[in-house]
Amino acid sequence: MPPRTVKRDVLTSIWIVVLVCLLFGAWKFFAYAHLYTGTTFNPESVRGEVPTYFYLDWRGDLATDKAVQKAMSPDSILSGRGDVLFEGVPHHDPLCVIQASLGLHDQLLDRRTPEGERLFRKQIDWLCGEAAVVLPSGIRVWPQFYTFERYGLVGPWISALTQGQAISLLVRAASFTGDSTYAEQAHQAVRAFTEPGLPIVWRGASGEIFFEEYPCDPPSHVLNGCLLAWLGLWDWARYSGDAQVRALCLGNLNHVQQRVPTYELGDWTRYDVHQERPTSPVYQEIHAALAAALFAITQDAFWDGRAGRWRAAAEDPLARSAVFFRVLKAKVKAKLGGGRPRPRGLGLTHEET
Repeated sequence: MPPRTVKRDVLTSIWIVVLVCLLFGAWKFFAYAHLYTGTTFNPESVRGEVPTYFYLDWRGDLATDKAVQKAMSPDSILSGRGDVLFEGVPHHDPLCVIQASLGLHDQLLDRRTPEGERLFRKQIDWLCGEAAVVLPSGIRVWPQFYTFERYGLVGPWISALTQGQAISLLVRAASFTGDSTYAEQAHQAVRAFTEPGLPIVWRGASGEIFFEEYPCDPPSHVLNGCLLAWLGLWDWARYSGDAQVRALCLGNLNHVQQRVPTYELGDWTRYDVHQERPTSPVYQEIHAALAAALFAITQDAFWDGRAGRWRAAAEDPLARSAVFFRVLKAKVKAKLGGGRPRPRGLGLTHEET
């Protein structure tokens, strides 16, 4: 083959690789900044004394039979990215099951069907049975078994997010089904927040409290994880009338409110205190929806202002596009610079599980 032909073929191959990379990058950009499922606050969630609809509207996640079948594992439990094989035993991600079940619950409030009820009860019974661990103290928890290197977590470990969302689901299941055993299990889960000893509650020297989605040292203080855990405790207070838990919630929210400005990058937010880069548009919308829920609960103008500003930023296509490139730049810089030291995870021991 003549040298000129070989050179032309090499250049063609290089241009094809460059074009593929550009197309892949363009797809990643549009998916990140524009082609994602948004999250909104459901005003129905704060009406009435007993929790009904969940605060974030997740009804659309499993809105079709096709979506349900795609998410279903062979044992009829909804699967997620956190499903793992741990010590030779398969484990579902309890958080994925809980959040999907909250969406299913709200669908059933819209339209009750036998198929939907069977699917919902299957998830709840799995959560209360196989997925749950009762510690020697009598506290009920739902361990995660996957490894999360960013926070130094190796299974089994527990999360305030999973714990709080489980409470939110169980009190709704008790109301929906009339089965009080679900409420009893929710009460056992509440004790993980109200009694000392578990790493999902960070306590500061001045009495501050923060609910840790990823318990690690130094603490990560994930904003959405803390607020969703808070809503779980608030749901218990609403359902049970527990005055002590209600007081804990209101006191804790004051501490969290004081920390909120540290998460703000103008009108955008960041995910936790470890990462200086802006959070993704997906989580920006979650932060805005959570702020709207907190305003609806407390009528505090602080949360109303945040909900409006954060939502406006999330809905600005130029802001979302800019965030993609800021995050890309931060990730490249971290790769080249080696990043920060990894925190030490604070997980459950094998003896506790």
